Amino acid sequence: LGTSGSTIPGAILVESGHALFGDGMVRSAVVNNGAIRVSNSATLANSTSGELEIQGPLAGTGAVTIASGATLQLDSNVSSGQSITFSAGAAETLVLSAPGIGLASAINNMQIGDRIDFGNGMTIDSVGLGGTVLTLDFHGSGGLPGTYVISDIIPVTVAAAGFITGTDAANGLSNITYEPRTLN
Repeated sequence: LGTSGSTIPGAILVESGHALFGDGMVRSAVVNNGAIRVSNSATLANSTSGELEIQGPLAGTGAVTIASGATLQLDSNVSSGQSITFSAGAAETLVLSAPGIGLASAINNMQIGDRIDFGNGMTIDSVGLGGTVLTLDFHGSGGLPGTYVISDIIPVTVAAAGFITGTDAANGLSNITYEPRTLN
């Protein structure tokens, strides 16, 4: 998507200065050097939800914005050059179907109720935030323990809020949600 006429065999190219608005499924790799907007509307302000699934790898140096109430499902690896931003409003969801060993992409603006689901048999046992590094201890479907690190996460600052673990009732995936917590 753009004006240069450049192509990448087997992939969708989003050029700098251009955007892909999505509500549906992309079966190929995506090289995003511009913007991806997960939305059911051509403008983020008018979005009421939307679900975008990208089945191939997400590469490039672009920005992804999840509109209010929308869900982004990433089925393959994500390059560290991408940034993912949650919008204000209804809770958004990021689904990492094949999370790998960690996520180096920046995750910005997580608000109360926003959630990250983890596939591939991961069950989150505990979560801790130190600065902008989120560390999750988990066990896999075979029972083996592991650690997953999101190296650059910046939630909206809310007094007494933090990440809690849970399970998504709709898809059965283990998740973390940014929620208010009661201090003892």
